Amino acid sequence: MTDPVIYIHDGYTAHGYIAAVAAQCPELRFEYRPVLSQDRAVIDHEIRNSDPRKQESLAAQVMAKHVQSWNLQRPESLGSEDMETIPLEVSDILCIAPTITDAIYQIVMGRVTSDEDPKLSDEERNEQTASAFDVALSGTSPEDHAAKNSETG
Repeated sequence: MTDPVIYIHDGYTAHGYIAAVAAQCPELRFEYRPVLSQDRAVIDHEIRNSDPRKQESLAAQVMAKHVQSWNLQRPESLGSEDMETIPLEVSDILCIAPTITDAIYQIVMGRVTSDEDPKLSDEERNEQTASAFDVALSGTSPEDHAAKNSETG
């Protein structure tokens, strides 16, 4: 089981993983910046008070802003040497199957946890957790914490 994140610095990046579901969703790995609680309240309010078509566009905007990278490939390029990643643009996100975008959105918004990535070793999981814990205790952003640690050795 993936260890929970209990404190999120602005700038914190998390690893997301969605296990493959036959005929619904390919295996998906992505890096994302979790939505902070106050931002989530604002996003929820805006979506709740919008017409249905705009609701989906707003959710796609959230994903485009918070997902930093992913391995989601265009279907026509699967299996070819020139695999093309689907761009993290609202117009492209709106064309992705809802089962996939709903799952990503719920993880980014902090409503559900990512599936456990079978490719991460116990050591990598422990390292991610220890690193996040060190940053949380430092009282600084992850970038400032990393810069400080690189200066000291």
